[in-house]
Amino acid sequence: MAAQGADAVLRIQEERAKEYQKLNALLGSDKDGASTVMGIQRSTLVFQELSETAIALREELARDPVAADVVGIIDRIQGYESEKLRLTVEIQALKQSHIADQEDSPIGDDAHTSSCHCHQPSPRDVRAALQEGYQKMEACVQNILECMEELQYIKHG
Repeated sequence: MAAQGADAVLRIQEERAKEYQKLNALLGSDKDGASTVMGIQRSTLVFQELSETAIALREELARDPVAADVVGIIDRIQGYESEKLRLTVEIQALKQSHIADQEDSPIGDDAHTSSCHCHQPSPRDVRAALQEGYQKMEACVQNILECMEELQYIKHG
C-alpha cells in the first residue's frame, strides 16, 4: 500500500506542478485584470481540490502502519505547498507594488530616501523583499523535490 500511496502522491504533485506553470504564465502575462482574477480563482480551486485529494489519501494511508513514511511525507508536502502558495501571492503583491511605485515615481530610488517618513517601502526595500521571497520559494521547491525523491524511493523500493 505504501508504494501505491507514494505513486498517488507523485501524481498529485505532477498536477500541482502543471497548475503552477499555468498560474505563473498567467501572472507573467499582460492579460487584463478580470482575466487574471478569473485565472487566479480557477487555480485556487484546483489547488484546493488537489489538497483535499492529498488529505483524503493521507487519511486512508494513516490506517496502514506500513505507509507511515508516506503519511509523514504528505504532511510535509502539504506544509511546503501551503507556504509556496502563500509566497506566490506575496511575491505577486510585491511585484504589483513595485510596478505601481515605478509608474508613480519615475524619478527612481533617489526620490524615496531613508529620511522619508511615509509608510511606503522604497523600491530598494521592495527589491530586497522580492529577493527574500524568491529565496524562500526556492527553499520550498527544494524541500518538495526532496520529498518527491523519497516517494520515488518508496514507490520503487
